[in-house]
Amino acid sequence: MREVMNHFNASTLFAPTLSHTSAQRAENDRIPARRKRNNKRIEVKMGHGGTLDPMASGVLVLGIMNGTKQLQEYLTGTKTYEAVALFGCATDTYDALGKVIKTAPWEQVTRERVERELEGFRGEVMQKPPLYSALHHEGKRYYEYAREGKPLPVEIQARPVTAVEMELVGYTDAHEYKFPREEVSEEVKMEAEALGMEMEMKAKGENKQQPAKPEEASAETVGTVETAQTGAKRPPPSLSSPSNQHPKKQKFAANPIIADTLFTPSLSTSSPPTSPPQNPPIAALRMSVSKGFYVRSLVYDLGDAMGSAAHMVKLVRTQQGQWVLGRNVFEWEDIVGQPEEKWGGRIERALRVWERERRA
Repeated sequence: MREVMNHFNASTLFAPTLSHTSAQRAENDRIPARRKRNNKRIEVKMGHGGTLDPMASGVLVLGIMNGTKQLQEYLTGTKTYEAVALFGCATDTYDALGKVIKTAPWEQVTRERVERELEGFRGEVMQKPPLYSALHHEGKRYYEYAREGKPLPVEIQARPVTAVEMELVGYTDAHEYKFPREEVSEEVKMEAEALGMEMEMKAKGENKQQPAKPEEASAETVGTVETAQTGAKRPPPSLSSPSNQHPKKQKFAANPIIADTLFTPSLSTSSPPTSPPQNPPIAALRMSVSKGFYVRSLVYDLGDAMGSAAHMVKLVRTQQGQWVLGRNVFEWEDIVGQPEEKWGGRIERALRVWERERRA
């Protein structure tokens, strides 16, 4: 977002807006009480429509100027994700960038059982966000506490989320994904095991997935009008799979579908073999979910429901609001590193369309 902002700051497209902002600030500086608040650099104001995980790629909606205030209402629909879960191992971050907290048998994991267990994650459910997340308490992000090795001042509470659609679109044990090599300390493992036992005791006599309470879900950070495929400045996960190339180097189909271009190697749609899998299996999932939904938490909970463990090894946001990957978004390479003549006209047209729709 900051790289795109720097491009817009130097553009002729937003020069009139910045000039108007400068004139307003000069007028306000006549009032002594406001002078100290106006010492920031004048630049294109931007926000974004929902944090992407560090290893994720896909659609990121960016808010421009006053558009940042409109996106809370603008992005009221669902988001669509495509993810790959690797069974047999759980990590502290719930994804491939974390440290191993436990390994578990996977022989009982089958395609049919995954499809059966997914039924419990459809609709309105209560979900507990991961510790490594962009949620915050008193202005400090959860992941900042985790990285500093400090306990959270409050317990992470489960919250209502909705999975409008949830389907298994691929399953195989023929892949090259590997478990992370680094493990958490024995102390952390013991704490995780104790917490797991405590949660299991609390869950006795209760349904595994309870209907969500009719309370408002926590809001996300929101942003605005244009989209760009993300991936720049984000290190790829340290996995051996050839699918772990830098996200912005990937090409996607116009209508995102699980295929070799998205999940390499291709995932079998045939019946699973009768003998136990030699490699821990992977499952490709496609879902349309409400804001506040954590795909990593889903994968972690799915592994637990299977009597095994799981972590996320791939995640792509294929749709957010009206913006669909491969259909109408701006590719990262179309803006960053390109002269304004390449993208200025498209940005302006998109903003004018949004303005007309907003007024209507």
